[in-house]
Order: sequence, then structure tokens, then C-alpha cells
Amino acid sequence: MNVSSEFSPKISPLPNILSAMRIFLSPFVFFSIKSDNIPLIFALAITAIISDFLDGYFARKLNSISKTGKILDPLADKLLVGVAAIALTIYGDLPVLLLVLILTRDFIIAMVGLMIIKKENVIPVSNVLGKITVNVFSIVLIVYVLRLNIFYEFAFWFAVIFLVISSASYLVYSLKIFVFKTGINQLDN
Repeated sequence: MNVSSEFSPKISPLPNILSAMRIFLSPFVFFSIKSDNIPLIFALAITAIISDFLDGYFARKLNSISKTGKILDPLADKLLVGVAAIALTIYGDLPVLLLVLILTRDFIIAMVGLMIIKKENVIPVSNVLGKITVNVFSIVLIVYVLRLNIFYEFAFWFAVIFLVISSASYLVYSLKIFVFKTGINQLDN
């Protein structure tokens, strides 16, 4: 990583600060779910959603897309969703199978991302389906936080469908790089 470009006066730190803030919220999300503090859970969820939107918005608007931000933003998403899913499995009604699927998907995506960084020396960016899936997971987790039992089965399958679709898109992307030897720069064009 070229450290000097990360701290250039041209790159605003605001998007990375917002992503780091979402990472910082993770333990508070866990303990608010553990204590069943619905108002705090919603305050944290709204804060996370708004900061997720704003970090991307400011990164593009201020032309401040950085290597650090390409790592922090998806890390914050995966950490928040993972922590909330773990807490809801332990203290709520989230099925263990859904937790395992979410954590396995995110782990595989992270490992493949590291392999791409090593092979291509480029940090891969999240794709649209991945971003949609994180939002779907968030909606599903809210259903479980609110104990909307009548929506549990729908929420479960909704999450599984998006998990499969986004995983398939990442698989195709990975196959193009590792099997068909397409460089990541060729894929992004």
C-alpha cells in the first residue's frame, strides 16, 4: 500500500472515519441485542445505515476513494452483520443455519479478496449484488430483532436467495481471475 497516497491532502479522511465508526459500533450492537434494548438497537442501526451511505457518498463526491476505504467499508459491513447475526442467534431466534451461511459467505469473500490482492496487487471492490445482499441481511436481522414471527420463514428464504445469488456472482468473478486468468483490470472495464 502506498502510504503517502493514503494521507495525501487531496484525499479526505471523512469516508474512512465513517467506516471506522461503523466498526466501533459493533460491540454496542452486540450488547444492545443481548440486553434486548430495542430503541438502542434501532439508533445504532440507523447510525450504521446512514454512515454506510455517507461514507460511499463522500468518497465519490470528494474524490476520496482510497485503498484503506476499499478495505474498511466492506469490513465494517461484514463485522456489523456478523456481530448482529451472532447476537441474534445466541439471544434471539435467528436460525443457526442462517448464521453459518452468513459467516461462511463473508469469510470466503474475504479470503478470495485477499487472494486477489496477492495475485493482482489490486484491492477488489464490492459488487452491486454484494451491497444489496448486505442490505437484505440488515432487513432480515431487523425482522428477527422485532420478533416478527410471521415473517421469519419469508425472511430466512429471502436472505438465503440473496446469499446464493451474490455468492454465485462472486464465484463467477473469482473464476474469471483464477481459472480463466482474466486480470482484474480487464473485469472492471
